Amino acid sequence: MRSTYLICYDVTDDKRRDHVFKVCKNHGTHVQLSVFECDLNAMELTGLQRELLAIISCDDDQVLIVDLGPVEGRGDRVISALGRRYSKRMRHATSFDATSRSAQSPPIFDITTPKSLCAARTRER
Repeated sequence: MRSTYLICYDVTDDKRRDHVFKVCKNHGTHVQLSVFECDLNAMELTGLQRELLAIISCDDDQVLIVDLGPVEGRGDRVISALGRRYSKRMRHATSFDATSRSAQSPPIFDITTPKSLCAARTRER
């Protein structure tokens, strides 16, 4: 069974970071600077973990692997975004659509007017 994972990394060395980026790009979709979304089965996840462990410094770097659940049959995603709209397919999406969430699958947190929150934060600066 395939599950969706968020792979988030904080790698201190530029060369190692570039290498981690390339490995993650081979396994999933680049959604933010150091964040990938990957649909993997158990063997693929193990392979990715081994590849990453061979690259990173376990004393200096960190890779977080967040299991978002099975790819099929889980309903709408539970990922919310402030600012630019989250999209697995388009890294540089430009808007947030609060109506696209399903009532069956509540968001992690509910933001009813994210654009106004971003605008208020910008005015404060």
